[in-house]
Amino acid sequence: MALEPKNDPSNPSADYKAMAPDWAMIADIRAGARRVKEKGELYLPRYENEAVSAYKKRLEATPWRPEFVDALRNLCSKPFTKAVALQGTVPDAIKEIAEDIDGEGNDLHSFARAQFVEGVAAGVVGIYVTYPDSEPAKTVAEEKKAGTRPYWVPLLAENILALYTVKVNGRDLVQHIRLRECHVERDGYAEKETERVRVIDIAAHGASPTWELFEKQVDATTRDVTWVSVGRGAITLDLIPIVLFFTGERSGIYRVKPPLIDLAVMQMEIYRALSREDEILTFAGSPMLKAKGMNPPAPTTAPVVVDGRERLVETPAPQITVGPKTVLFAPPSENNQADWDFIQPDAANITAVSESVDNKIDHFRRLALQPATRKSGNLVATVSAIDAAKAHSAVEVWANGLKDVLEQAFVFTCMWMKIATTVEVSVHTDFGIDAGGTDETGNLLEARKNGDLSQRTLWDEMQRRGTLGPQFDPEVEEQRLLEEVPGEDSPDDIEAATTPRKPANAA
Repeated sequence: MALEPKNDPSNPSADYKAMAPDWAMIADIRAGARRVKEKGELYLPRYENEAVSAYKKRLEATPWRPEFVDALRNLCSKPFTKAVALQGTVPDAIKEIAEDIDGEGNDLHSFARAQFVEGVAAGVVGIYVTYPDSEPAKTVAEEKKAGTRPYWVPLLAENILALYTVKVNGRDLVQHIRLRECHVERDGYAEKETERVRVIDIAAHGASPTWELFEKQVDATTRDVTWVSVGRGAITLDLIPIVLFFTGERSGIYRVKPPLIDLAVMQMEIYRALSREDEILTFAGSPMLKAKGMNPPAPTTAPVVVDGRERLVETPAPQITVGPKTVLFAPPSENNQADWDFIQPDAANITAVSESVDNKIDHFRRLALQPATRKSGNLVATVSAIDAAKAHSAVEVWANGLKDVLEQAFVFTCMWMKIATTVEVSVHTDFGIDAGGTDETGNLLEARKNGDLSQRTLWDEMQRRGTLGPQFDPEVEEQRLLEEVPGEDSPDDIEAATTPRKPANAA
């Protein structure tokens, strides 16, 4: 008997149900060709009256181009050309955590990059700052002695089954969240997977958060599903330490439109267009032979004696051999109109289909640049300027949002560790420095030559653009330049220059 929704911790919220189809399609696209083709008619419909066997052959032969994955990778690369790092004076305990932020060996930069990619793909992602199930230490000294420490857990969008917030002092704080988990344990030489749901809740205003872990169990006889509590406890903070990173347009508590969902739809359009192109090229490469003005070959029958009895045995119609080094003769006919010909797609049709595919791919790539193109009032920007301005608008906004999310996660970390400090995080967002294209360095040098820039400003701008390496030190460089400037001669230099040298063989 099915559980009532109100008693089923795995029951997803309305926001989740609304976003699930988009997330599923994006996940399939990111998984690649095999996953997409496993979904069959969901992404590549079968033609009316097309045989199942013919459809399977067409499905397997359809090419796949990972345009979406390439676009996602390019969009998400810009903020991480420089390391995500801590800024200012930071306690050593926080530095140690940043080196292994999730307890699985990933540092802050790697963790942030993964969260950014997932957030851009799905529109929302979360970070759960938690502590080992043991009771948190009361002091920093006790924490060091116990060897325990807080760690960050990434929350993928498809695992956030439900989330509800409450506004406290003008801020939206998580009041209730249900998280899907998959527990894998070794069973001899096999593995056993168990579905779990973690419920974190604040029962009333001012109450401490609690957590409870439910495990799915299926009756072997009736196949009825029950959820059994396998653990529970309290969170010793006065709030649920979860922070969400949004990149999509919000229309609910956490309902978002993934920013790249239109690109995902276009990826499937390209997939279907490639199927049509491959099919028409198959027909063009294997044309159908047409016999004009003649009857098709017919089977023949002849008497054959078998076991002393005569029987009529039918011989199949002869097959026509077509191929290189083969001469095909047309049989005689009454009006001498017999002829051979091939039926194949028209060359113009083939060209039109191929151009249609190319146009879809080109349009996809242009659309993929929109979140990464700097918004400007200059309508006559050159191609080099547009290319250099990638990831300056929407991606820059997302990168700034990531910075805020990481800093809020460190607030929760410091709360667990009872450290009264503010942690600042550096995320690269200066994407507009290359908007001038390849001539920008020359423009800077010209401005310096004209006296419109100081030497220090010139160095700063060139270092921002990567022309000067990170090891460049302006104070050291100034000292080196001073050493190269000719100064006043010392008395020793004057004497050495005016005293005639003795010949080498002089006594």
